[in-house]
Amino acid sequence: MRRLKASSGALLILASVLAIPSTAAAQGRPELGAGFNFFRYSSDSEQINFPNGWNAGIAVPASDRVAIVGKISGNYKTLPGDGKTQFYLFNGGIRVSGGSGKARPFVRAMAGSMRFSCEAGDCTQNNPTVQFGGGVAVWGTGRVGFEGAVDWARIFVDGPKPSALTVAANIVFKLGS
Repeated sequence: MRRLKASSGALLILASVLAIPSTAAAQGRPELGAGFNFFRYSSDSEQINFPNGWNAGIAVPASDRVAIVGKISGNYKTLPGDGKTQFYLFNGGIRVSGGSGKARPFVRAMAGSMRFSCEAGDCTQNNPTVQFGGGVAVWGTGRVGFEGAVDWARIFVDGPKPSALTVAANIVFKLGS
């Protein structure tokens, strides 16, 4: 059942990526971004910060305010007893932007999968996630901008109900001519 849920999340991301050519032609420039990612894991019994991380994402406009988005992130930390620990989030969904000036606030909703692994023992897991958040993109005069975002993710596992808080700072590029 877990693999089915993780596969469903992967299919959602794949469908978002495959939709890029059909929506990009009529609706402006896709955006590609990458940068720093902070990850805070929380469960009933623990809260752990993973300050070393990265993220990358793509947004393909479906209209002047709505975009199909995909995001991947990775965070790392060495934990006592677990050794080198890694969290990866793979999500796709929709973003709605507001404003019309250089600063454009946005909200987004995504679904996908989280992969957790560590050096010690058998701790690799793949779990479905839903992620909600928002932020602001600030555009300069060219095709380069800055994006700051905060997202909350619910991780679906048996037992405790873990969640994650992510904070991202990215450089974003508008693609195409």
